[in-house]
Amino acid sequence: MEKTAAESNQVTLHQDHHAVEKEMGDDHVAIGQWYWCESPEKLHNEDEHITKFVDGVHYCLLCVVHIGSNVVELSEPTGSRTSNLWDRILFSDVFEKLIFEPDHERVIQQYIDQKNQRTRQLLGQMSAKATELGISVSSDVSGYVTPGLLPKPTSDGTGIAVLSDVLDVEQYKLDIVEFNSVTLPALQNEVKRHCASLSKWALSVTLLPSAMIDTMQQDMKKITDRIEDVSIYAGIDEQILLVKDGTPASADEMIHVMQRRCYMDEECLLDYDAGGMSFSNISEFDKWLCRNGNMERLLPFPKSVVAFKVRRNEKSYENNLSSFIRIYLENQDKLTFMYIRNGDKLFRIASLVSFDEMIFPSNPELFNEPIMVKMSGKTVREIMTVREHDYVKSVMDDVGYAQAERTCGYDIVSDIRYNRYELFDADNLYFDEINQHFTDKIKKYNKICVILQGLLDRSDAFSPHRKISLSRPKDFMDSIKLIFDAENVLYAGEEPDFEAFQRQLNESIDSNSVFVGQYEAFIRRETDKENENRLMSRFSRELPELNRYVPVGNDGPGEVSLASRVMKSGKAIFTWERESVSGRKMIKDSITVPFDQLLNASAYRAGDYKRFYSDPRTREKYLKWAPFLLKAEDYATGKIQPEQPL
Repeated sequence: MEKTAAESNQVTLHQDHHAVEKEMGDDHVAIGQWYWCESPEKLHNEDEHITKFVDGVHYCLLCVVHIGSNVVELSEPTGSRTSNLWDRILFSDVFEKLIFEPDHERVIQQYIDQKNQRTRQLLGQMSAKATELGISVSSDVSGYVTPGLLPKPTSDGTGIAVLSDVLDVEQYKLDIVEFNSVTLPALQNEVKRHCASLSKWALSVTLLPSAMIDTMQQDMKKITDRIEDVSIYAGIDEQILLVKDGTPASADEMIHVMQRRCYMDEECLLDYDAGGMSFSNISEFDKWLCRNGNMERLLPFPKSVVAFKVRRNEKSYENNLSSFIRIYLENQDKLTFMYIRNGDKLFRIASLVSFDEMIFPSNPELFNEPIMVKMSGKTVREIMTVREHDYVKSVMDDVGYAQAERTCGYDIVSDIRYNRYELFDADNLYFDEINQHFTDKIKKYNKICVILQGLLDRSDAFSPHRKISLSRPKDFMDSIKLIFDAENVLYAGEEPDFEAFQRQLNESIDSNSVFVGQYEAFIRRETDKENENRLMSRFSRELPELNRYVPVGNDGPGEVSLASRVMKSGKAIFTWERESVSGRKMIKDSITVPFDQLLNASAYRAGDYKRFYSDPRTREKYLKWAPFLLKAEDYATGKIQPEQPL
C-alpha cells in the first residue's frame, strides 16, 4: 500500500501526471531533496543565491521543505540580512519546472569556497592599500588573506617616520582620507555581505531537520486537539453549577441549542433598570438571568443551551456605556459561559473553548459549494461562494464599479475587480491552508457536541434522558434541535435608523427642552485638548494618548440638562461652573453643541430604546445609541432630574 505524502513526507509522481523521472531520486520527491527551480522574478542581490543558466533560463537552487496535498514547497536557507527565496510548485508542474540536483552538497560547498576566496581577496585589497599608505596590518589578517597579495610595507616606523618618507604630503593626505571615508567602508560592506551569504548557506544542513520538526508539530496538533476534547469531556462534572433548582423537563424533550452567542452587557439592556445595573461577580448575573422572565426569553425551550460572553468587544472601563451596564468580571472576559435550562432548572459551566459568533454555521453550503478565497500570505482572509462571486461580477459589468460599490460594498468590489479571490480547487497553491481553515472551523463547531456529550454522560443537567450517543446520526437527529437564530433571519421592515429617530425627536426642540449628549461632547473636547497638550510636552514619548479624559475640578455640563440658550442656527449653549486654575474660586465655563450631537430627551418616551435593542441588526451597534437613549430613559422614568443652566 502506497503511503500518502503526509505519512511519508514524499510523493511518487507518475508519467501520466507529468512525472518527474529524470534524476528525481527514485522517481519521488522527498523533503530534504534539492532542485534547480526557475527564478520567479528578477533577483535582488543575485550573488546571495546559488544560480545557473539552463537553455537561457535562470534557475536557483532550493530545498524541498514541505510536501502538501497538491504542491511541493521549496526554500533556501534563511539568513539574517539576506533575501530568502521560496516557491510552491503544483505536482502537475514539477516535471516541467524543477531539475533535480543529486549532488547538492558539492554545489553548496563550491559556493561557500568561492565566497571564502572572495572574502580573502577583499581583505587582501584592504590590507594592501593600508600597507601602501604605511599602515601596518595585523599578522592575523596577513595570515588569512591570499598569499603573495600583500606588498612589503614601505616603513615599519611610527607615523612621523612614514610622513618623513612621503614626497607629496598633500597628495598623501588626500589618499588616506579617501581610503578611510570611501574605499575602506565600501570594501568592509562587501565583506559583510559575503559573510552574511556564507552564514546563510552554512545553515543549509538545518533545512531537513527544521522541515521535519514542522511536520512533527502538525502531528502533535492532533494530540493537542485530542487532549482538549478529553479535558472538556472529563471536566464537565467538575465545572457545572446549579444556578436555579426546580422541576426538570420530561425525558423525551429535545435539547435545543441556540446558534447565536450572546453577550451579557447587551442582553441586560432589554431588562434595563433605570439608573444603571452593576455586576461584580458572575453569581449576580445568574440572579438577573433568573428574574423577570429573562431565562424564558433567552432559553425559550424546556431543554435549551445558550453560550454567553461578558461583552462583544475588548474590555474597556473607559467605555461610555459602563455608566449604565457595569460588569466587572475580572479575568473572565475570555471565558465562554454555557447556560443550560432543564425545565425550571438552570445550570452554568465556564469554558475556555473559544466559539465564534455562531456556535454552529448557518450556511453549510460553504462546505459543499464551490468557493472563492482571498488569501494574505498563507492565511485565509475572506471566503465567498462562486455563486456570490459571479453575482458581484455581473453587477459590476451591468452598472459599473461605482454603483456596484454602493450595492455590494466597496471592499468586496475592489477585491473582485483586482482578482484578489482565487478558486479553491486542486490547482490552488494554498489548497492545504484553505482546507485546514475549514477543518479548524468544523473542529470548533464540533466542540459543542463534546460539551453536550459530557453533559449527558457526566452530569444531571439534562436528566432524565435516555442513553444518547451524539456520534450516531440517529441519536443526534432524535435528541438535538439546532435553533438558527443568528443568521438567515427574516426581519420585519428596514433596520431601525438611530439618526432618523434622533432627528425626529430634535424637531420639537425649544428653549424648555431637556438635552442628552452635551456631556459626551464636553468629554471629547477635553480629551482632544489633553492629548494635544501631551503631544506638545517634552515628555510626549512617555505619555500615552487618552481615549477619555475628565479634567480635575471641571465636571462639565450635566448629562441631562437644560441649555442656557437654544440658537436658531441649530446649536445649543450649555453653561456651568468649574474651578479656576488656582483652585481658589469657581468660574463660568460653556460649550456650544450642534443639534446632531444632542438628543431631545423631552420628546423621548420610556421604552423607546427597545426598538433598537430588539432588532439584532442594531443591537450589536449599541455603543452608538445606548449612551443617548439610556440616559434619556433615566430621565423619562424620573430617575434623574435635569441640571439647570447658570
